[in-house]
Amino acid sequence: MTKKLFAAILILMMCFLCGCKRIAEPNDLLYAVAVGVDKSEKNEKNGYSFTIQYAKVFEINSGAESGESGGEIVENITVEAPTLYSAVDVANHLVSKRFVLSHLSIIVFSEETAREGIGEFIELINRGREIRPDVYIAVAEGRSEDYLKNIKPSSEVNPAKYYQLMYDNVYSEYIPNTTSEDAYKSISGGGRDIAAALAGEPAENGGEIIQNGYEYGLVRMDAENTAAGGVMGMGVFSGDKLKILCTSDEVKLYNMLTDKFEYGYITFYNKKDPSMPVTLRVEKNRDTDYRVRAESDGIKVKAEVHLEAELSGLPQNYYGEKYIDEYEEEINGYLKEAAEKFLNRVYEEKCDILGIKEYVKRGFFTRDGYDRYNAEEKPVEFDIDADIEIRRVGFTARK
Repeated sequence: MTKKLFAAILILMMCFLCGCKRIAEPNDLLYAVAVGVDKSEKNEKNGYSFTIQYAKVFEINSGAESGESGGEIVENITVEAPTLYSAVDVANHLVSKRFVLSHLSIIVFSEETAREGIGEFIELINRGREIRPDVYIAVAEGRSEDYLKNIKPSSEVNPAKYYQLMYDNVYSEYIPNTTSEDAYKSISGGGRDIAAALAGEPAENGGEIIQNGYEYGLVRMDAENTAAGGVMGMGVFSGDKLKILCTSDEVKLYNMLTDKFEYGYITFYNKKDPSMPVTLRVEKNRDTDYRVRAESDGIKVKAEVHLEAELSGLPQNYYGEKYIDEYEEEINGYLKEAAEKFLNRVYEEKCDILGIKEYVKRGFFTRDGYDRYNAEEKPVEFDIDADIEIRRVGFTARK
């Protein structure tokens, strides 16, 4: 084969390989970063309202200073449709560019939609080719459309980065980190039930906040002035249906019990000096130990939470190190009471957030024996042992 013939063949092959007609240029696409799912106000029977939030690429590429263009780098479009993909199909005809879902970061369900069930949405998301399995799941107490329209990522130029920092922060103690993959495994496989972050206004604390401090016990955190675009609290599911909304303090307990807690602060008023708040910087020591017994009258759960702490924020003249043992006993008692109260409320709604049924299954040799035990209908009794050890290293000796 001559060189000229070989070159002609190569040129001919290149002609056949060139020209991908259906491939769009990046500038011809709109990148959706968030989707909100609400019940349709026009078709209440089986219609939905989808709010698609997309990044304004030209604003991001313009190099605008972070904080000045926070409200200008995203735009929202709302479409009435029966499914997400049909909504995207309609939206493609309302703008000059085509939407893609490959950069989707979060899906927000309204409380009304979540209580009816999100199973069909989760299955669609995880079976779709465009959407990644690590999309965050959240619940809005009102309409998700309102939440997305209040998002002003003023501290970030990239909206996808904004959602990542908000929902995937390992040091965030007031929200759970739940993805569409977690939800799909829970709903389709029957594993532990999920908890999704509460977007927008936080759940109410039910009047348990100690405001003035002249009463000993745990201090309940309050966040009434949280921005409408913030995130604090969680919604707990049973299967694919939302059952209860939980406060930020309950989320902290949830993260401790599920070994997702890294570090945070706990403040309490002690019995020795009930007017002086004591703040502890708390860290995870090791994973929680669970012992589960399936008895005829119900399921008995013994759990031991292992944490380490150090005193933080005490006045100079306050001799806190003298009472370390008493502090440990008090805070362990407070956490035990709070954790048991929280778990009892959750499990009364049949929300298995700890995967207790999986522990129960291990005690049966056959599936038939487990089915006869009927764990779904058995009451669950909790005995929580909170083991917080306050560090004694580095104290200054006082005379």
